[in-house]
Amino acid sequence: MSRTLPSSAVLQLASTDAYCWLISVAYSDTNTGDTKYLRVASNPVEVLFTEVYGGSAETYNPTPFTIDPLKETSDASNYEEWKITMPDPTGLVKSWIRQNESLAGRTATMYLVRIADGATPAASVGLGTDNGDKILEQPFLMKEVSMVDTAVQWTLGPRNFLFQTFPGRRCFRSRCGHIFRGTRCAYSGEDLTCDYTFDGPNGCTGKGNRDNYGGFLHIPFGNDR
Repeated sequence: MSRTLPSSAVLQLASTDAYCWLISVAYSDTNTGDTKYLRVASNPVEVLFTEVYGGSAETYNPTPFTIDPLKETSDASNYEEWKITMPDPTGLVKSWIRQNESLAGRTATMYLVRIADGATPAASVGLGTDNGDKILEQPFLMKEVSMVDTAVQWTLGPRNFLFQTFPGRRCFRSRCGHIFRGTRCAYSGEDLTCDYTFDGPNGCTGKGNRDNYGGFLHIPFGNDR
């Protein structure tokens, strides 16, 4: 089944301007638990893109990836998956994955943006406008990450809300769910260890950090989880 773009997008694509795919993938820092982003652009040079109107420009690193022909659902009502192939002849991307995480299961957002004709090499896209340079934006789920020869392949697909959990993490009465000394824990004292309890011998109370305890004391007694 064919796909059509809004008339405004068709007129933009018919101009002499250049167009570029951007991908932003959210992941958690292994040390602090903070949310960080891996941003890549199908461009030979970096692209500065303002994702949210009024926000600051984010840097998308040059990564000349390609997008395989789209695979549709059986009834042709939607796209089932997008397969991204990212050349990695020096192994830098694979090394990053080994040191951090595979990114499988993470949220990836794809953008198609316009780079004005005659723009400087490090183009600033969407800056100072109501994101008028953003043609398309679509969130995906990182379904699979594979390393093949001298490339890395990302398989992006739609989220299946039947597999989403709420709340987003397991809740305990007797154990803090924060990363010790991380952003949510916010402890900055002298202790270098924690037993993740509220009032244990090496817990939040003894450290004067009760307000940031990440467990749920309202869970009835006798239920640790």
